[in-house]
Amino acid sequence: MNSINLPEVFVANGTCVILLVGLLINQKVHMNFKYPWEKLFSLLLTVAIIGSTVELLSTVLDGKMMPFGRTILIFLNVLCFLSTVLEGYLWCLYVESRTYNHPIRLRRAAIILGIPTAIYSVICLANFATGVFFTISEDNVYQREFFSIISYILLIIYYSYSVLLNNRFNKSRLYLKTVSSFYFLWPWIIGTLVQFKFYGLTMGWLMTAVSLVFVNQQTQYLDYYTDVLSGLYNRRYLDDILRQLQQGEKGRIFGVMLDVNGFKKINDMHGHAAGDRAIQHIASILLRTVNNNHTLAIRYAGDEFILLLRADHEEELQKLLGDLQSELTAWNNKDVEEFSLSIATGYCEYIPSDMTVEEFLQTMDHNMYQNKKAYYESVGV
Repeated sequence: MNSINLPEVFVANGTCVILLVGLLINQKVHMNFKYPWEKLFSLLLTVAIIGSTVELLSTVLDGKMMPFGRTILIFLNVLCFLSTVLEGYLWCLYVESRTYNHPIRLRRAAIILGIPTAIYSVICLANFATGVFFTISEDNVYQREFFSIISYILLIIYYSYSVLLNNRFNKSRLYLKTVSSFYFLWPWIIGTLVQFKFYGLTMGWLMTAVSLVFVNQQTQYLDYYTDVLSGLYNRRYLDDILRQLQQGEKGRIFGVMLDVNGFKKINDMHGHAAGDRAIQHIASILLRTVNNNHTLAIRYAGDEFILLLRADHEEELQKLLGDLQSELTAWNNKDVEEFSLSIATGYCEYIPSDMTVEEFLQTMDHNMYQNKKAYYESVGV
């Protein structure tokens, strides 16, 4: 039997569970789970609780002779291996969702990043038939095998991806620095290396709990940057982005202001609930159109939205507007609602050295109302 300090295991894993359950309860009380990152953070907490608990149970039962003991130990250790890599996978999705706030990007990342986890899960289940990552002897003693290193390799890949994601997004000044992988990784690295080097010293899940506490504290303020109705970034986020761009921007930035045509008519004829749905539909259409790292969608106020686009040429902006109109036409053709959607747009280039933020917003607003006026004249209103 491996030499294990059971009191140390109880303290480490018990502390982990207490911290994570406290965070989970707090999340259940104060969050409505409307946003993807809220659900992902809840999953991160849940998986860590499961991982820490099954690690504690498997450690306590290691070497104990009991009915079905070997099967129980295999089951517990399979769960432990699965939860370890699943935590890395969910962390990547959490960083993706908190960084870009883009459901299409998130779904794409979930599929691509989920492939290694799916393959790994199949290999984990193979431990019920043969020892791949670990073996359980006839006297119920756990032994880690060479290929258990695969789980650490996958974690390194996942966490490296989250760091690269942070670095890539930090280079795009269209986004604020929000969640940093550093706050999650350094406690995890310490705990994982210690546990990998010294079997029986359980530090991995405890340090994961510490990491999640740091992440929770770091990212709570992001809720202030999110518009509740549309799920897009809000005016406060736009103000901070424009201040950031004023500090020095080498590339070309274009802004587009959008306003829903006939929005008051939608409210008057179909009710304010329909108006809310119209806002949500516009937000979804914008997100389907804005599917890269160079464009940011924001709900500015009421039925007004703003797109910020990093582009070398104005033709890229025109293509974006064409794609947006195509998405609107496709949505209207589906007859999703009893009303149709139309938008007026106005754009200009943002040159921080030549204009103030107010001038930038006013120019877009002026051009948008010119477009809106032309629309109403064309429909005879």
